[in-house]
Amino acid sequence: VSLLLSVHHQIVANMGWDHANDFLRQLAMKSRMQMFFQPACIPRKYKNDMPFAENDIPAIISYFFELLSDIFEHKEFIGYSLNDIPKREPLRPMLLFSHKPIKITQGRDVVGLIEEIKSAARSTHPINRFFGGRKT
Repeated sequence: VSLLLSVHHQIVANMGWDHANDFLRQLAMKSRMQMFFQPACIPRKYKNDMPFAENDIPAIISYFFELLSDIFEHKEFIGYSLNDIPKREPLRPMLLFSHKPIKITQGRDVVGLIEEIKSAARSTHPINRFFGGRKT
């Protein structure tokens, strides 16, 4: 099982989309069972160069599902990761790619998720406490 969390956009920003996508595909080919992947959702993270609109989760999911469609037969959007730096990107999608069928238990507490999002939007990142509690 491979994990690529909050890294792809850094490769894009430094080496471009072709290199980053090739890296992602090479990692996918080495993943014998599954790969968890979390992309960023705002242009700033990709040096203002994205093939999808800011925070357009369906377009982001579609882009990466298509990119890896010939490697993994099964793919699933499994939820969101909370993110609070910067505040313009409160959530990132978590994608699961698999060589075997994926069984996800449904029934996420939507009210609880909304409360988590509100909390993330209000919270101050721990490093900011070092700087006197200023928000970034």
